[in-house]
Amino acid sequence: MGTKIQPISLRLGHSVNWNSNWQSHSEDFADSSFRDSQVEKLLKDFLSQNNILMDKLRVQESVDINGNSHLIFTSEYFVERKPFIQTFKKDNNIFKVPQLTKGYRVHLKRKKFFKQGFSYMVNQIIKVQAPVLIKNFLEDFYGEKNNISFSLRLINLIKSSSKHSNEINSNLKRFRGHDRRSLRTPYSKDIYFLIHKSILLQKTEMLGDIISDLLEKSKKHHLILNKVEYILKMISPMYKGLGGIKIEIKGRIGGSKRKRRRDIQIGALALQQINLPVKYSCHTAVTRFGSTSIKVWIAPCTK
Repeated sequence: MGTKIQPISLRLGHSVNWNSNWQSHSEDFADSSFRDSQVEKLLKDFLSQNNILMDKLRVQESVDINGNSHLIFTSEYFVERKPFIQTFKKDNNIFKVPQLTKGYRVHLKRKKFFKQGFSYMVNQIIKVQAPVLIKNFLEDFYGEKNNISFSLRLINLIKSSSKHSNEINSNLKRFRGHDRRSLRTPYSKDIYFLIHKSILLQKTEMLGDIISDLLEKSKKHHLILNKVEYILKMISPMYKGLGGIKIEIKGRIGGSKRKRRRDIQIGALALQQINLPVKYSCHTAVTRFGSTSIKVWIAPCTK
């Protein structure tokens, strides 16, 4: 019966903390919860349109002596490099970069040219457009005359744990030399990196996001799921603290006539132990064959 219950609700206060940390009166509790969910939904929808994946949003609220409250929104993001660059070139956004539209633009190498433009466009989305989106929402939610300020802290997942980057790059080279055909399919490096980071940092949100994104873009669902299962089997023995990973996919996988279910499980999951911090996330992929549900569990070792 452990798989039929949302595992996080049983562990709140024991082994899992709340994503939102604030205090409110009973009459304001529903409004604050709705505010957090709407801000997370707005950010995720906006960033996904620009091929950027975002982790679970964490909210902290502090109140000063005068009664003015300050909200801090924190999360991590990951840029799907290949589709981002494709839309970047397609929409001619390269000519919107002020540093690159000067006379010396012609003398730059092509690789350096797109690298500068890539970082500029990502910073414009993360640091300029996303805060304006939240500001407009809070003004509509509370009204123009409010005593609420906020700050948005979106951290790049690659730079957040730079001490593990050398390990990931070395494993990627070893993985590429072991099976070169596995990295030929689109976005295989993104899949490998996010699986590696999700196991390393125990993050299920981005892993489910990239699987749902790949299922929406492709017809060959079994090819993507086989790749995910293969990479999990390759890199899971590297982590001794990992207890198990389970990915459950339900829907018309690969265009089948009826709904099917596929489970990808590595190791063992002890869902009945409340003291064990199990990470869980649920996603919906709207494919050309219909909606498909994706559930991800990551559990540490019991010993």
